[in-house]
Amino acid sequence: MINPFGAGIYSEIWRHAGGIDLSLIIAEWVPPVIWLRCVILISAIWMGSYILFAGRRWGFVYVCVLIGMTFLALSARRNGPDFWLVGGALIALTPVCAEARRWGRVRKDLWQSGVLLGASILAVLILVFVVPGVLNVNRWSGWEIEDMKVKGAVDYLKTQKDTDNVFNRYEWGGYLIWAMPERMIFADGRMPAWVGPGGKSPYTIYLETLQNQPGWQETLAKYEMKWILISPGTFMDLLLAPDPSKFGWKERYRDEWSVVYRKMG
Repeated sequence: MINPFGAGIYSEIWRHAGGIDLSLIIAEWVPPVIWLRCVILISAIWMGSYILFAGRRWGFVYVCVLIGMTFLALSARRNGPDFWLVGGALIALTPVCAEARRWGRVRKDLWQSGVLLGASILAVLILVFVVPGVLNVNRWSGWEIEDMKVKGAVDYLKTQKDTDNVFNRYEWGGYLIWAMPERMIFADGRMPAWVGPGGKSPYTIYLETLQNQPGWQETLAKYEMKWILISPGTFMDLLLAPDPSKFGWKERYRDEWSVVYRKMG
């Protein structure tokens, strides 16, 4: 409860779970590829068998948790790391019962060797593929640079006397909220799970508008968007750039990374 949204944070979680089908619009919510789903299923069966065999006391509870995590991992690739984390914790927490010990030291060693082998392989993969990226300073500074690409356009907008609404590139939403809190923007990273007009996600409405699908001008007018801040070469920029006045807009700023249009009139 100690967060800026109070109890509202739980309604946000529910929107992600039971609202818009995010697998249709956001890459990280897409199910994993077939071979990875097979690996997850085989791993879940192996871990479940071990838990039921070695830890009869808590076996049913642990397996229920494992089934839930398996479902989440199969439904969206973003949940994969949580599956492996929770699965490994369940294996580590499983108490070995007396019946399992009576099967003999050899079988017990076999299970433990399997766990050790799986953990070792996972550790090697993390060290080889994950840790170098995390320690790569250029990677993190690259993220900062991605936001800073739009800084020239933001500086230009700050020189304007108005604080009218801005139709913006989705990926820049969080930065623009921080950099221009006085302006209302159209899109940011929180919105895909929201339910908008007609049961659509606002993110879907954003894509339809950016791609100049029928009704895009009406959408901009409905939400009183007086500025457009997007990347050069997008569908909208390709349409507007040759003659923005034809659509009631005027180009006011352009650089390598961003372009700004102002509504005429």
